[in-house]
Amino acid sequence: MNLKINLIVFYLFISLISSAQAYKSANEFSDIEIDAQITEVQPMTGIVFWTTNGNKDTDAISLEYSYMLFNEVVDGNSDYDWQAVEDKLNDVASRNHQAIFRFRYVYPGYETAVPDYIKNLSDYNETEGISEGQTTWFPDWTHSELESFTLEFYKKFAERYDNDPRLAFIQVGFGLWGEYHIYDGPFVLGETFPSKEFQTNFFEHLDTTFKQTHFSISIDAADDTYSPFSVNAELLSIHFGLFDDSFMHEDHSGYNTESWNFFDRNRYQHSPAGGEFSYYTTYDQQHVLDPTGNFGTSYEDFAEDFHISYMIGNDQPNYQTMDRIKEASIASGYKF
Repeated sequence: MNLKINLIVFYLFISLISSAQAYKSANEFSDIEIDAQITEVQPMTGIVFWTTNGNKDTDAISLEYSYMLFNEVVDGNSDYDWQAVEDKLNDVASRNHQAIFRFRYVYPGYETAVPDYIKNLSDYNETEGISEGQTTWFPDWTHSELESFTLEFYKKFAERYDNDPRLAFIQVGFGLWGEYHIYDGPFVLGETFPSKEFQTNFFEHLDTTFKQTHFSISIDAADDTYSPFSVNAELLSIHFGLFDDSFMHEDHSGYNTESWNFFDRNRYQHSPAGGEFSYYTTYDQQHVLDPTGNFGTSYEDFAEDFHISYMIGNDQPNYQTMDRIKEASIASGYKF
């Protein structure tokens, strides 16, 4: 009930602001003074725990994250059963939190999450390879049924969950973990990774499919090895958000920042900016929420610089107090 009330207030506030801003240029913003202190984490913002985290029942966060599998929803007969999604959404909502989902096909050490009805086709052939030292399977992106299914899946998902208050955001992508790369393993564009032509269709499809729910992609999609964005600038006008899964690592000012810049740092004005604290080293996780961060710059400064709405920090209860995590959550996103 508290979640619903918060969301109603949030959307009413947005409506009022939108009406006032109708008289202003679409790119013009002005400061609004608030005669109050923000003492609670706002909906759709903050540090994020996985749904499996033992500390998730807390007001230090408002969001929980989970990978989701296509073959948990679609079976060997191509039938859809949304119970796995419903169970996850209801579980998260029971704690007055909202969910962030990422459907993925590939995870190192596992078979793909491609539905069995596709795997059973005689001309569908996956690739077995080694990624992160583990035997890993990669989808057959030469097959038109996999492409058709992927488009159909998100259409059906949106028909059911677009604007569902239990769901905050979805993350989409291809390759390892859905993070838009196969940095380790058998990468072949159009075979183990979808073609740029299909990716173009995919993003245009999502743009018309999701009316309310924001979808985001990895900043790694800035790499023209994988994605069509550098050769099709029109795709950049689509209102998708970004996530950065190695946020605040030691060399973040290089590749990561360049990737954020490629997609335009003002994208936050219409879409969420998020990610996950770096796992490059244990040191990163241990110190990323220290007052001066892990390398001299605080999370609060990073959040302001990159206009961060949310950041996955699943391991932070191992290194920080819940008060500090709540403080970082409040420093993320809007403050109404």
